[in-house]
Amino acid sequence: MAWFIAYRHSIRKEEAGVKFLEQEAEAIAEGRRLESLGFIITKIAPTSKARMDAFLAGTLPDPEQPVLG
Repeated sequence: MAWFIAYRHSIRKEEAGVKFLEQEAEAIAEGRRLESLGFIITKIAPTSKARMDAFLAGTLPDPEQPVLG
C-alpha cells in the first residue's frame, strides 16, 4: 500500500504539490516536515502502488480505467 500527500503553502498559494510514499509512517513524518516548513496538508490517504508507480514514471493511467495493484 502506498500513501499520497497533497499539500500547499499557507502564504505562497502557488507553491503546492503531491508526494507518494511507500509506508504510512513515512507519509506521517513527511506531513509533519512539510507542516514545519509552513505547508498545509490538504490530504493524506492510501493509494495503490500502481498509481504511485505511474505518477513517478510520469504516466498516469486513464482515469476511466480501474487501477489494479
